[in-house]
Amino acid sequence: MPQNDLVLNDPEVSGKHVVISWNGKLSNWELIDMGSLNGTLVNSRPAGAAQKANSTTRQRGLPTSLSNGDTITLGSSSNVLVRILASHLPTASAPFEVGVASDPMSHRRGGRPLPMEDVCLCEWPLRAPHEVPFGIFCVFDGHGGSAAAEAASRFMPQKISELLAVEETRMGVISNNEASNVLLTAFRKTEEALDFPYEGCTATVLLLWPDATSGFLAQCANVGDSHCIVSNGDEQLLMTEDHRLTSKDERLRLLESGKQLKEGENRLAGMNIARALGDKFLKEEESAFSADPYISNVFRLSGDGLGLVVMASDGLWDVLSPRRALQLAAEARDRVAEGGVKGSQASAQGIAKMLVDQAREKRTKDNTSVIILDFATKCKSSFHTL
Repeated sequence: MPQNDLVLNDPEVSGKHVVISWNGKLSNWELIDMGSLNGTLVNSRPAGAAQKANSTTRQRGLPTSLSNGDTITLGSSSNVLVRILASHLPTASAPFEVGVASDPMSHRRGGRPLPMEDVCLCEWPLRAPHEVPFGIFCVFDGHGGSAAAEAASRFMPQKISELLAVEETRMGVISNNEASNVLLTAFRKTEEALDFPYEGCTATVLLLWPDATSGFLAQCANVGDSHCIVSNGDEQLLMTEDHRLTSKDERLRLLESGKQLKEGENRLAGMNIARALGDKFLKEEESAFSADPYISNVFRLSGDGLGLVVMASDGLWDVLSPRRALQLAAEARDRVAEGGVKGSQASAQGIAKMLVDQAREKRTKDNTSVIILDFATKCKSSFHTL
């Protein structure tokens, strides 16, 4: 981070008030108060300050971990919102590679600007360290704006982390090799925390943790039409359900809840999906809307390097089937193995960009975001929020 990256016209802010740096061992950003006389708060709590009250001695404080969405208060009135972006992150050690690519596709609608409402989040390891590391990888596709998706990207990892911080819950996931209750509870707690009457978002959340051998266990939960597909060589699994009104399974759920749609009726209160986070006004008006996710079976990614995950918003799935997208990603990786591709195209990031380019070439009309997890080799990963 450049020196004097943020200079504030506030007499309470010292010339050298705080330093923000990356802790490679803990894989997170840290803030250190450099001995400011007026103090620093993170989320209204003192930021490891070593400065004693009424003291004029400047003392360096202890490190305070920062997460996406935190609020830093310098002195009493200057607030800084923490946004952790993929393009600004150093890397941390992880046994797989992560790639994230997005494009608003704004040129697809007659030249009119198309706001970016997709939010991707990847976090490995998940917040507080445990005896077994967990990670989450998420796609949130907003509608009516991006605020609900951005808020969900803050609440979801927080809620999952809080649940896994309970030893009984965490050990239950590890011993039972499944996390259905954690995912369902996290979705419900995130929905409860979202106060958006006229905005909402899809949510596709992949939870990943190592198994007793050298592989990983993956389980996914989703509402809406953003999808996740995984493969382990010849074995594949679509880990999400489509909650559009064109889905037979979703129409059956609506029917069982007492809502019967007419033939050809593909919208409910103007929405083409019946499950989402947020949209509190619609849910008050129409009880058939739901925020409860579909939860997949657990999928084992073996430690032989064949594992591959493709997650994306509907901008990709509108023009490519999940299996075709997975095939293209696998073919790109195979070309790398055969020595046919070099440089940036050989990375998970390059594969993610390739799929976004495919969506553009096929003239998708919606924001497109792609997350790739490639288990072919041990490499570097990082915490990403877009």
